[in-house]
Amino acid sequence: METFAGGVINRFKLKGRRDVFFFEDILANFIKECESAGYCKQMEDLARDWMNLTINYLPAAIKKMPVTVVFNIIGKKIWINLGLLDDIKLVKKNDVIYLRTRNECITRVIGKNRFAVGFYKGMLEIVTQSEIENINYKQTVKESEYEYLIKKGKPNINLELKDKKYYNKLIRLRLSNNLTIKNVLKKHIFILKNGNKIYFRGKLVSPVENTLFHLFGNNLILPKELTKISYNFFKGVVSENSTKERKTILLKFLFQSMGWGLIKIKMIKGEQFLIEVMNPPIGLQAGKDNWNFLAMVMLGYLQTINPKLKVEGIENLQTKFTVIYG
Repeated sequence: METFAGGVINRFKLKGRRDVFFFEDILANFIKECESAGYCKQMEDLARDWMNLTINYLPAAIKKMPVTVVFNIIGKKIWINLGLLDDIKLVKKNDVIYLRTRNECITRVIGKNRFAVGFYKGMLEIVTQSEIENINYKQTVKESEYEYLIKKGKPNINLELKDKKYYNKLIRLRLSNNLTIKNVLKKHIFILKNGNKIYFRGKLVSPVENTLFHLFGNNLILPKELTKISYNFFKGVVSENSTKERKTILLKFLFQSMGWGLIKIKMIKGEQFLIEVMNPPIGLQAGKDNWNFLAMVMLGYLQTINPKLKVEGIENLQTKFTVIYG
């Protein structure tokens, strides 16, 4: 990982890729809430689209490798080192793929979920260049098994990527500041333990390729529930007796050090918060980026200061977005 003010470049993915760190409990429980509300297919499709985009961005030589090499050697090395799972093994028998994982991200928090089914399906579609059908899966918080059928047709993928030169230019913007995940680890504000996992006050913080959050934001399901999940999470890690000023400073510290951009927070008209994020993490998807997901998560945090706060306006620009809460 290469960290800079408000950003994380994942060098371990063969080419630079802008990632962020995020609280795994918030993401996992939001997915669980959506699936519990009947949006299982939407979660599976969203995860599939996410992987279609991110795997498609890899060099052509990687995508042409045997699926066993991509998963059992390249993918395994990356995901274990990032703390996203403890083990993965893929076996291909004729047109059937058997996939086994141990302690995988999201599932280790909420157990059974269709999001993970779509996650692997999206990767397999790009690597095999075939239509993929999930025919069975079993998930527990410790181990999961997936069974996919490789079909003869080409995958139906209608997603467009940003121009690579344009994307690479934007993710390499630098902002002068030393508040990065690397520095806060040195100060033991974030703790590295269990080999390669990062924790903040006992809560797991995981790296995520940030296109996922733009896909969530483009058609945000259950935004009020997302804010509620965020509020309940931060209520457990933010001191109830802390002052408004200290809570505001911690908000800036957390999201900036986790790679969300260079953050400025202002109080306006007494009770309103204006949050400006410079150089936010753009996604790989073509078209406009969407930070609505992040805005609702920040709202949950701010409601630990004032439970009546709401989003009053969002301004999205390519290298900056601004949210007013009041």
